[in-house]
Amino acid sequence: MKTGFGVFSVIVSSLIIFSGCSKELSVETKQDSIGVTVDTSYQPMEAGSTWIYQDSATLDTSLLTAIDSQVNINSKIYTLFNLQVAGQTKDEYFAINNHDYYAYGDFGDGLLTIELLYLNDTASAGYNWQTPAGTINGYPAQVQGQIIAIGITMTVAGKTYTNVVHSLVDLQYNYGSGYTTYATYDYYVAKGVGIIRIVTNFPTIGFSEELNLISYSIK
Repeated sequence: MKTGFGVFSVIVSSLIIFSGCSKELSVETKQDSIGVTVDTSYQPMEAGSTWIYQDSATLDTSLLTAIDSQVNINSKIYTLFNLQVAGQTKDEYFAINNHDYYAYGDFGDGLLTIELLYLNDTASAGYNWQTPAGTINGYPAQVQGQIIAIGITMTVAGKTYTNVVHSLVDLQYNYGSGYTTYATYDYYVAKGVGIIRIVTNFPTIGFSEELNLISYSIK
């Protein structure tokens, strides 16, 4: 069973053309009261930033690290991240494009390559979207998403976060008779921090789990 990371647990196997575009295209920053630049997006991209997550089902931890490298995928500039889990290092890709937040990758051993739109940082509660997501086992996939709540406060692994957005993402595929839900992902994303919790449900088998942020460092 794949973990609740969804596209977080990706292994990108296809060749991607690297772009020389600047990270400033996808990262919003400002200076605080003492002149230190801080990230005000919902997914910091600064190279060397790290996030450690724990899987509720296995209790395994994973280390996500932002890398100083960008790629062009589907006409969007993605930033490369490395995910270290269970002794393996995998490539992850995240992009912010016109306030939409994307994760891209292959979380099915070469079979489930998708582009997942999981957040819009200017939308109000109730905002929804539907976008193509790529393919699952060679069949077309799509995402139906909705902003459930904005500006909430929540505690994850003993730490309290403010300015959290809760979005619900329904990943669906079409075997030829219409789209069917493969998995749903509840994303909880904190401003200036990134993803703090993902709750994954696989409705066809009645399985669910959480991925929780236990520590992080933004450069």
